[in-house]
Amino acid sequence: MSSCPFPAAAVIQWSLSSRDITDRDSFRRAVIERIETACSSPGVVLVVFPELTGLWLQMTRLLGIFPTGRAAQLLHTLTLTPVLLGGFLRKNGAAVLADQQGPESWLEPFQEAARRRGIYICPGSSFIRDNADRRIYNTSCLISPEGAVLGLRRKIHLTPIEGHLGVSSGSTHQDLDPFHTPFASVGIAICLDGFFEDVVGRLDQAGTELILQPSANSVDWNRSLKRKGYRVLQRDEWLSSGIGSLIQGRSSIMTALNPMDVTTHPLLHNSGCSTAWKRGERTPIAIAPDPRREHQLIVHIGR
Repeated sequence: MSSCPFPAAAVIQWSLSSRDITDRDSFRRAVIERIETACSSPGVVLVVFPELTGLWLQMTRLLGIFPTGRAAQLLHTLTLTPVLLGGFLRKNGAAVLADQQGPESWLEPFQEAARRRGIYICPGSSFIRDNADRRIYNTSCLISPEGAVLGLRRKIHLTPIEGHLGVSSGSTHQDLDPFHTPFASVGIAICLDGFFEDVVGRLDQAGTELILQPSANSVDWNRSLKRKGYRVLQRDEWLSSGIGSLIQGRSSIMTALNPMDVTTHPLLHNSGCSTAWKRGERTPIAIAPDPRREHQLIVHIGR
């Protein structure tokens, strides 16, 4: 662990290419490359990845290697989208995806990098089948500098597409306990959870000092949305009503980190600007410059 008096976190806004998800080795290289880049900054003790990092590997296993080139991608999309949006997505699609790739395959490169660098890593999340109730959850975790998974945390507030996929909701009573580290008490609120008082309030009551909000946003960052008779840009709603707003006035929470997935894929197009927030600051203390390009934010954290 770094002895830097000002520990830092790396917030990874990533965009995976087709070569990054060709197979497990390609995914491993993609993960480790980004962590190595992050650790070139002084004082980094924590690296945080976006939501559903494991999804890309699961889809590759299910559908085969995605072709490169515009024509091949178009053909692939035209061929597979009706299948996915038809019977597949409406018949426990998350279970089909989760069963393509066990959690070990998803977590191994993050665990390897945590051991190598002696840092904490939040790998984002993935669809994982719970061994106890056999349900599928959008699941995150925190990995220790020894490479151990310190505990699993499940998403509580689901998007409509997650509901159609057959994903189950986590619980505010079981999935919001913070992890205790030398630099802060760390809690996880996966994507939409960071917009809800029941999640953020409970994390604050539990003594959480640093919230991680791994996210993947499939709505264009600059899209105009209709909300109860008025229109608002997606980016404005995200920045004004999300985690940055909800940590204000808290007794324990001091910092929130929100990494975004911005992968452009034949079947999914994500966009968004990763942010870091401090209690007492109404605007982000750091924000990625482009909603469609890869970027890393290095942010000082700690008590």
